[in-house]
Amino acid sequence: MTYRICVARPAGHKLECPDMGTYLAQWINDLKNCSGASGVDFFTVSNPRIRMMRNMCVAHAFKKKADFLLFLDPDHRVDKYVQLDPQGKTRSTPDATPFFPAAWALALQHRQQNHPPAVYAGPYCGCPPHMPVQTFTKNKQGQLVRLGRDQAAGLRGWHQVTATGTGLMLIDMRVFERLRRPDVPFFKDTYVDPSEVKIKYSQDVDFCLRCGAAGMPIYLN
Repeated sequence: MTYRICVARPAGHKLECPDMGTYLAQWINDLKNCSGASGVDFFTVSNPRIRMMRNMCVAHAFKKKADFLLFLDPDHRVDKYVQLDPQGKTRSTPDATPFFPAAWALALQHRQQNHPPAVYAGPYCGCPPHMPVQTFTKNKQGQLVRLGRDQAAGLRGWHQVTATGTGLMLIDMRVFERLRRPDVPFFKDTYVDPSEVKIKYSQDVDFCLRCGAAGMPIYLN
């Protein structure tokens, strides 16, 4: 089986990390080593509202009949700690691996095993000075608990989490097919109050929570 990939770049105010172009050029070159990828479509959208851009990206991916949607947010330095020498060994962080090959391999494995549709993400950190990790699990009381930076740095390999940021994320398009509701957007903020003044969950956390509630896991590497 082969699958189509839609690479979505919600570029906001048309500003993007300079490293993104370099990453995409390398990504295209390396894609030939990722079996099962039959075609790639690129979609860039600019709008000040991130949830609107994400929903536009999903609509485009459906239009192009993509099997997977890859979100690449403009503020990301993808594979920052992965620097490969000519022999293919990492020298910046010895046990770091590129995100996409690992995510793609797991996604294909899950397809072959008839695993529920899933989401595969890379870690995302907030703004300085604290740069909190935007990844959450649930405690025994069912409350969301943010991973600490030291805790997150110590994790290796794929881990199932409750919610995470959408900045670097490979999504099986069947996830959206299961979440589809006539009057509910795929990405939306959840508010504490009816007047929609104070946000309870941002669009990415809300999306992950609804995936989990529908039996579709979130994996983080």
